[in-house]
Amino acid sequence: PPTHPRTPSYIQVLNRLLVDIGAAAAAKYTVAGQFVQVKMEEEGKAGFFAIASAPDANNAGVIELLVKSSGDPAEAICASGEGTGVLVSDVMGKGFPVDRVAGVGNVFVFCTGSGISPIKALIESGTLQAGSGSRNVTLYYGAKNRDAMAYADLIGEWEKAGVKVVPVFSETGVYVQDQFKKDGGVQDADGSCAILCGQKEMAEAVKEIFAGAGVAEDRVLTNF
Repeated sequence: PPTHPRTPSYIQVLNRLLVDIGAAAAAKYTVAGQFVQVKMEEEGKAGFFAIASAPDANNAGVIELLVKSSGDPAEAICASGEGTGVLVSDVMGKGFPVDRVAGVGNVFVFCTGSGISPIKALIESGTLQAGSGSRNVTLYYGAKNRDAMAYADLIGEWEKAGVKVVPVFSETGVYVQDQFKKDGGVQDADGSCAILCGQKEMAEAVKEIFAGAGVAEDRVLTNF
């Protein structure tokens, strides 16, 4: 468990799971950043999990979840084998309201640990228009170390799609908000926005940076 107020709490094992929720349920997943509740049995405790796969135009009915094996019901879900039945809610939440920053040229994305889950969905949805040439998209991705980075194997693909990825490893004593400031922070308040998902302390620190630089509050986006 964390022993320092700035020690991240995302050091548990992350598990990549595919869940077939059926075409009708999957059709309600339309915006990256939405989530579902999952539990093992009717009277059991439900966990909230952001969807890691992008909304599927082909509507195959399968969604991907990134589940941290910590606590109930996450541990039971991660321990279940292929073909295990689970109870899944309707797709919930508003997702990332990226239409709000459609004309912004500099998009800074910040996430830690399992917060990469909806960010993966956002990148792969194409909504960020990272490869359009009309905007710069930079992802600051925080993890304990490289081995703790979920989807590290996809970073090359994201960069080919136009997303600059900056890995930040907390075991070095540097956090994503620190790295962002070292890299120059917000240079153009009117032309910049932030998208956040992950550790609360990180999110609050990034919000303070953007507010201090004069970025409008509605240009700092979350999925909740």
